[in-house]
Formats: sequence, C-alpha cells, structure tokens
Amino acid sequence: WLCGCSADSVAAAASIAVPRTNSHAASAAAAASSSSAGLASAARQIRQARDVFVAKEAVLQKKISQEMERAKEFTKSGNKQAAMQCLKRKKYYESQMSQVGSVQLRINTKEKMIADHMGNK
Repeated sequence: WLCGCSADSVAAAASIAVPRTNSHAASAAAAASSSSAGLASAARQIRQARDVFVAKEAVLQKKISQEMERAKEFTKSGNKQAAMQCLKRKKYYESQMSQVGSVQLRINTKEKMIADHMGNK
C-alpha cells in the first residue's frame, strides 16, 4: 500500500462495525451511554481513515500526472521504451486509485451509518 499503510490497517479501517444496543438490557441508560461512547470512537476512527485515504488519493493523482508528463517528454525525445514504462506505471497508479476509491466508498457508507445511528439516539 502507498503512504506506508499496511493492508491490515486498511482492512481494519474499512471494517469498523457500528455497535448495537440491546433494548432488553436491565440497565438501558448504561448501555446507551457506553454505546454513544463507542459510536463516538468509531466515528473518530472513520474520520481518520477517510483523511488517510484522501491523502493517498492526492498522492496518486500527483504521481499519475508526473508519469504522464514524463511519458510525453520521453516520446518527444524519441525514447519509446522509457515512455512505455511511464505509461505502465501510470496505469498501475490508476488501478491503485480505483482501489482507494472503493475503500473510500465503504468508509463513507460506514460514516453515514454511524451518523444515522447517533442521530437516532
């Protein structure tokens, strides 16, 4: 993964679960307060994960632009092989960008779920 994040940390950020309360519990007030604390913690983790992936997206976009410019320069100078290597790297960065986009979509979905759950309290 880019920006020094491991695949495990990405999976952990994308798999944050929304805590559920048990309405049949003997102490509903205690469950509600611990649930809201859990939701606040989950919301904070989701925001941090979102920020990481926004930064990754910006880095990837910059790399894509750089590779495209390098490919143009190599093409002008007649170095077709180097230009092709740049385009291959660009394609790789685009595939990484697609993966980051799908993770961001999952993060946004979880963020909305948490916000809805917190709003229903």
